[in-house]
Amino acid sequence: MHLDPNGRLIWDMGGAREEVWPVRCFPLSDPFGPVSMCALDGREVAMIERLDRLAPDVRVFLEQELRRREFVPVIAKVLSISPASEPNIWEVLTDRGRTSFELQADGDVRRVGEEGLYEMLVHRNTTVLSRCSFKAIVTTDPHSYNTLKNEYPPEVLNGRPVLHYTELLDQMLLSGALKFSHRLGYTVTYSDPCYLGRYNGVYDAPRRLILATGCQLVEMPRCGDRAACCGAGGGRIWMEEQSVQERPSEARIREAAALEGVQALVVTCPKDVTMYRDAVKTTGYEQRLAVKELIELVHAAL
Repeated sequence: MHLDPNGRLIWDMGGAREEVWPVRCFPLSDPFGPVSMCALDGREVAMIERLDRLAPDVRVFLEQELRRREFVPVIAKVLSISPASEPNIWEVLTDRGRTSFELQADGDVRRVGEEGLYEMLVHRNTTVLSRCSFKAIVTTDPHSYNTLKNEYPPEVLNGRPVLHYTELLDQMLLSGALKFSHRLGYTVTYSDPCYLGRYNGVYDAPRRLILATGCQLVEMPRCGDRAACCGAGGGRIWMEEQSVQERPSEARIREAAALEGVQALVVTCPKDVTMYRDAVKTTGYEQRLAVKELIELVHAAL
């Protein structure tokens, strides 16, 4: 690693040579802690674990570069969250302007048999989390929720909760911190995600939120701990469909559409959004039944 004649930081180790810029990994706790060397397109080229182990001349210009670039953005407002499967794209407003970032889960990696890759991701994520000061982890994805809550090493959480966003909003609703000013008046049904419902027993929080938005909730015959799967779990969302007469997501849409007066199927999982919005098209119910993420109802009722 060196500075070129134009003062640009060049990474030239391992046969690779490209311009990079350093980003501290949670800098406030350890001034000599890890630094990610990122390419201009945002890719991580390398990770420097300790600044104080570098050669003095390299450390000097790297610290100078960090002082020029370093800042800790504060998220002032979440502008949007992509209502699709992984990766989740979050658009946020920070004290330094508008930006976006990508959230990815590692649960699917394990489900499709990539245990080695899963262990590598867990090690990397736990290293990052160990440097963070936090009271809880909140996720929009039931699969990530299950993985973090039940499969990550317990010392990572150290007694701190993992919450699905519906649990957090439900806590805010019950405490009076979340209030709604509009009653939506829709008639809806709700599909329990497998990894939120059957695997982790979260049934009441989403339903309380639905009712609090002023919607009437009509349950499907298969609901709660008997709810049907959308067909995307276990990594199947990434796999090619074999020859089947009817996909699980299509059967679920037909079940919802058969309920009298129901206008929307409400979901709380990004995979459900992807699978059911496709299934309403393939079953011909696109004009009859809307597929709504619960957070969309919450936002409309504020």
